Amino acid sequence: MRVAVATLVLAGLVTLLPAAAAAKEGLTAELLTQVSAAAEPGSTLELDWKLTVFDGAKRVPFNAMGVFVRLLDASGGAATTALARGSSHPDGLYSASVVVPAGGLSVIQIGVHGTTDIYAAVVNNPLALNRPLHLPVLARGAKCPVATSDPAIPFASLYRVGKGLGAGPAFPILGSGSTLRFAPPINFQSSRWGGQKVLWFVLPSYTGPVLIRGGRLDRPGRVGFERGNVPSLELRLDSSTVIPGGGPVPDKARYRPSYTRLTSPGCYAYQIDGTTFSRTIVFRAVRGY
Repeated sequence: MRVAVATLVLAGLVTLLPAAAAAKEGLTAELLTQVSAAAEPGSTLELDWKLTVFDGAKRVPFNAMGVFVRLLDASGGAATTALARGSSHPDGLYSASVVVPAGGLSVIQIGVHGTTDIYAAVVNNPLALNRPLHLPVLARGAKCPVATSDPAIPFASLYRVGKGLGAGPAFPILGSGSTLRFAPPINFQSSRWGGQKVLWFVLPSYTGPVLIRGGRLDRPGRVGFERGNVPSLELRLDSSTVIPGGGPVPDKARYRPSYTRLTSPGCYAYQIDGTTFSRTIVFRAVRGY
């Protein structure tokens, strides 16, 4: 499986139905399917998206014929293309089945065959979060520079959680400061990957998506997420949340229980990417849940 740095680009060559011909102002695309840059080459993606435009002061569906989706190859090879199903889309909803290129996924293009190019603004570009990893470099023998918690954030009194690490707006809460104490692989039906439950908390001031990845700093090593023999190498936070007990919490605050998975003790870092920020948070991992 190839992990590619990716952006989502929507491009259009348009032959419009009469109702949409004059309605091009503020053309916006919303991808309705979660897409990972680590999508397996040769696998088939079922993609759904919605196109809207302004009609006066309100948004209305954008209806066009000949809509297609094209996936560009991360290695520069041949792209793959598929036409959207159906010929009329009064609700602005489109779907297509398209194969991931042999070299992995680099860019998604969505357009409409015709003679005039129309480009749509993407309101929820999930692949744009896949920035290159910029984890700290740790010199041989150096102390693990673990992250601390910001005392100005009322984690316990207002948000009803333990102390989160880093500057936010998305925080890991390990339950033991900056040390992750992970259980053995057998607890996860795995041959190599142990893990620990980690709560992710997102301040209500940030409502966008979050992508979490990581790696080991003192020697080669990866950070995995969730359960399974071989865990995923990324975790995405969307609008889903679990409200903690003990009383009300501020509106739009997000809480996401998860598992962080590791194969050995050491010095590690999460990289947390949102649409407006990119942070690294260093933590120490030891055996003994």
